[in-house]
Amino acid sequence: MSGSNYIYTLHPDTGAEIWSYATGDAVHDGPVIGTDNTLYVPSWDNYLYALVPDSGSLVWSYAAGDEISTTPAIGDDNTIYFGSMDDYVYALDIDGNLLWRYGDIVNVTGSPVLDTDGTLYVGDGYGSVHAIVTDSTGPANSPWPMFGKDAQHTGHY
Repeated sequence: MSGSNYIYTLHPDTGAEIWSYATGDAVHDGPVIGTDNTLYVPSWDNYLYALVPDSGSLVWSYAAGDEISTTPAIGDDNTIYFGSMDDYVYALDIDGNLLWRYGDIVNVTGSPVLDTDGTLYVGDGYGSVHAIVTDSTGPANSPWPMFGKDAQHTGHY
């Protein structure tokens, strides 16, 4: 993530850029990694992007109703959850198809977090936390399935 409209992949040893992908607006929230290593990148251009990790090539993109203001979370059933400033939480399948969306959460600004029982927790613009029951039974078994890496938030930036 960069605050610009690019997502970058850097070499772990040298810091040299391997590839970059331009979105239509700022990328302020972090990407997550799916079980097949696909990168899911949120952007303020209203799109969630699925990118091939080795090349940065676009797999698919999904348009929400407003800025995607959260780092996504991926469930163990490969469902991708994210929030948007259009007051909805979205659930997509691995191919980028809408499974459901849940409304009535004003300004979804808190990145979704999946508990080990599959409950999805999402914060709103008023400081409230919403718990949503999902079909997932916990976070995906991937290198980085949600903000903070795992349910214990052992990840560091």
